[in-house]
Amino acid sequence: MKRCIQVLVVILTYFLAACSADLSSGTYSGSQVNTANKVVYGTIINKRTVTINNQTGVGGIAGAVAGGLAGSALGNSTRTNILGGLGGALAGAGIGSLIDKKLNTQQGYEYIIRVRKGNPIAVTQSHENNLSVGMHVMVIYGDQVRVVPA
Repeated sequence: MKRCIQVLVVILTYFLAACSADLSSGTYSGSQVNTANKVVYGTIINKRTVTINNQTGVGGIAGAVAGGLAGSALGNSTRTNILGGLGGALAGAGIGSLIDKKLNTQQGYEYIIRVRKGNPIAVTQSHENNLSVGMHVMVIYGDQVRVVPA
């Protein structure tokens, strides 16, 4: 049983890693290629660290299914199979949710940007660019708003 749970956790981790979103400002989907986006220039006037939670819920569901299947294989009676399936589903859902949270929660920044024309705007994105206050940037509007150095 212990070995079965270990295998289940490994499979679930790989499954969830494949489902995790890439929030990078340098990653585009196929539908975003060959499209024109509006660009606005501005200056970062404030920056704060935020937690980006992109949980999908898939981890809990996949964990419950896998745990239920693994748990139902326990014992030799119908009652034991049912109880094992219920216990496995609960344990799998908990483990799957924890893995989902770990894989899909990351640190990022909220930037307040004074654009050249109009009111200041706030944009939240992952931390890969690590832009600083006072930096001149381009705000690129499209399916996702992106902030990159000017």
